[in-house]
Parts: sequence; structure tokens; C-alpha cells
Amino acid sequence: MNLAKGKQIIESAHEALNTGRISSFLDFITDDFVYESNAGPAGRGPVGLVGKAEFLHFWEPVFAVVKTHTVPEKITINGSLLRVQLSAVITHKETGAKLEESYRQIITFRDAKFSRISEYHDPGKMNAFCRMVMTA
Repeated sequence: MNLAKGKQIIESAHEALNTGRISSFLDFITDDFVYESNAGPAGRGPVGLVGKAEFLHFWEPVFAVVKTHTVPEKITINGSLLRVQLSAVITHKETGAKLEESYRQIITFRDAKFSRISEYHDPGKMNAFCRMVMTA
């Protein structure tokens, strides 16, 4: 994967999520895709998901209550890994509560699709937002 092609795929995938088309995001991932995040729902800790079905099962209810606006700000390549620095605004649809954050992703590609994404967030900020919107 070269930087230009990786950047194009990353931006297109984020556009799908930003427009609420989570099922379209599945076109960007391999069948055995691995997703990891250091910050999960309050009280549950890190998230680890394997496969399209598990990814959709976890994220579909989330996207039902929030909308996202993520912007890849810096993308670098190091061997077969792409590192992405993002800014994000996550808005709870019902209350309008917002979380603004920066986070990073480390992405591995296979056949021009994401085979693994590891995300690194501020766990305290994410947990506080999750608690707030889950009780709204």
C-alpha cells in the first residue's frame, strides 16, 4: 500500500461513517478484519472485535444514537502500517451533547482493504461521554 492510495481509502471510509452509512464501511474491511480500541463503553474497558458481523453488531447501535464527524489530519506510512491522526466531533442525536477529541489509528491493509485498525483514545473522556449519552 502506498501513501496516496492509503489516504484515499481512509478518507472514503471516514466519509461513509460521517454520513451514517456504517454498512458501506463494511466494503472497506476484510472478512477477518480486526478492530481494537483502548477505550470502550464505560465499565467494559478496551474493545476487541473480529470480523464484519462482530464489527457491525457492536457499532450499529452506537451509530443509531450518535453521529460522527471525523477528519484524518495527518497520515504517514511506516512499512506496511499507516498511522493516522484524526480530529473528531461525536454528537448524541437526542441531546446534542458533543465530544470533541483527537485520536490516532494504526491501520494495516490487505488487498486494498483494512485488515486491522487499532485506535487510541483518551479513555477518561470517552467513558465520560458514554456515561452521559447512555443515561440521556
